[in-house]
Parts: sequence; structure tokens; C-alpha cells
Amino acid sequence: VRALAELGRWDEALDTADDSADERADPFTWLPVNLARADVYLKRGDAAAAARLLAACAEVLTGQDDVQHGTELSALQALLALQEDRWSDAREAVREGLRVALSADNQHRAARVVWVGTRVEADAGDDPDRAEEILSAGEAHLAALEADGALLLPRTRRYLALARAECSRLVAPAPDA
Repeated sequence: VRALAELGRWDEALDTADDSADERADPFTWLPVNLARADVYLKRGDAAAAARLLAACAEVLTGQDDVQHGTELSALQALLALQEDRWSDAREAVREGLRVALSADNQHRAARVVWVGTRVEADAGDDPDRAEEILSAGEAHLAALEADGALLLPRTRRYLALARAECSRLVAPAPDA
């Protein structure tokens, strides 16, 4: 599902994942599918469908500090709140995602939450210092992972580049520009 979504083949991604009606299936096993589907719905602008899937995922993850699924849930909840102009909810979802991501060694998840956090702040436009704090915390975390021998993956670097670009939206251009 995720690969099809990344290729922009959203209809196929949703068709592939649209068989979640097996009531005997463990809901945890559906997390990667439903989170990817929610991401597609958000990209398509279908906030209601995304919200339904995210609520189901949140119910499964309540009380857990799951780095892989929990941080993705937080990122998607923040993006949904962003679409709906619910700034405090977006910021709270980012805080929760950063709390989990920055205490673990999953570089991709940490970088994604950092990007979402800087995007929320850039779209809000009222706290450039907060965007820089998020970016700095993410960069420091990833630098520590690198110092421990981790090789930053291309997707990690991509999310860091996006986070830096979001922060640049908050900087006023120089008068000579």
C-alpha cells in the first residue's frame, strides 16, 4: 500500500487495502495498512475517511509508545488537524510524536515527525522559534545516531530537507533579495 501511495497510484493503493473487513484479524496487524490508507485519504483531501481510520488506529495504540506506528499516527493526526485548522490539536500530535520518536533510534520516523512539526509551525506562521526548536532537536537526535554509527537513509535526509524548507518559510527575505 505504502509503495503504491508513494508512486501516486492512490486508487490502486486504496483498492489493495480495501479488504479490512475480516473481523477475526488482529487490529494491530492492520495498522500499517490503515495508516498508509489514511495518508492517501489526507493527500486526496478526504479528511473524514482519514479521521475514521486514524481513530481506529488510535484505539489500538492507546497507552503504547510504539515508535513505528505511534509516530506515524501522530504525524498523520497532525496533518489531519492541520487540514482542519485545528492548530492546538496539530501541535499536540506533533509533541506526542516527537516525545516517542526522539527517544528511539528509528531515524526515518524521527525525521518524518520533525518535518510534520516544522510544517505545522510554518503553516501557523506565529512561532518561528518553535519550528527551529523542532528542527534543532531532530537534527541533534539524528547527529547522535550518526555518531553511533548509523548511516542516514535517503528518506531520512529527504524529510530533513523538507523540514529545513518549512523553516525557511518563516524567515523574512533579506532586503537585498
